Amino acid sequence: MTQELEPKNRSIRQGLALFVSNFGNPFSLLFLLTLYSCLKFLPIDHAIRIIAGIFFLAILPTGLFIVFNVKRGAYTNYDVSNQSQRRSLYYFSLVIIVLILAGLIYFKEPPFIIGGSLAAFTLLLLSYLVNLKLKCSLHTSFSIFIAISFLQLNIYWSMGLFVFSLIMAWSRLELHRHTFQEVIAGAILGITVGIAFHYIMQPYLAL
Repeated sequence: MTQELEPKNRSIRQGLALFVSNFGNPFSLLFLLTLYSCLKFLPIDHAIRIIAGIFFLAILPTGLFIVFNVKRGAYTNYDVSNQSQRRSLYYFSLVIIVLILAGLIYFKEPPFIIGGSLAAFTLLLLSYLVNLKLKCSLHTSFSIFIAISFLQLNIYWSMGLFVFSLIMAWSRLELHRHTFQEVIAGAILGITVGIAFHYIMQPYLAL
C-alpha cells in the first residue's frame, strides 16, 4: 500500500512529480478536452451548457466521491493507487459516464461529444478489466488518449500533451504509484483507444 510522504520529507523531484500527477489527473484532462472541443465547435451558449453539465454531473461528483473515501479511510490517497481500492472508483465512474452518455443521446447532442464520451467509457472499462490482474496507470493512459484526441483539434496542443504524457509517466514511477510494467500497460491502453477514436470513429463525427 502506498504511503503519502509528508511535505517536509519530499525531495524536489517527488514534489514536482506530485504536482504533475495532481494537475494532470484523468478527470482534469477529460474536462480540458471537453472544454476545448465545445468552445471550438459549438455556439457559446450551447458550449456552456455542455461544459457545465459535464462538470457538475461527472467531474465534481467523482472528485467528491474520492475525497469522501479518502477522509473516511477507504482510499489511501487521492490517486486511489491501491489496486483493490480502485474497484469502487471504477464502478462509480462507469455508472456516471453511462448516465452522461444516456443524457447526451437523449438530448441529441453533437456526435463528437457522444463519441468522446463513449471513447472515455471504453478506456475506463478496459482499464477496469486490466485492473483485475494488473494495476495499469490511469494517469498515463488518459494523458496519452487526450494527446491523440487533440490531433484534430490543435496540433500544437497535441504535441505539448504528448510531451506532458511522458512527464506524467515519469511522475507515476517517481512517486512509486506504479511499476514500469503498469505504466506501459496504461500507455498501451491510451494509444489503442486514442487511435481507435481518431481513425475509426472520427470520420463519422460531425466536426
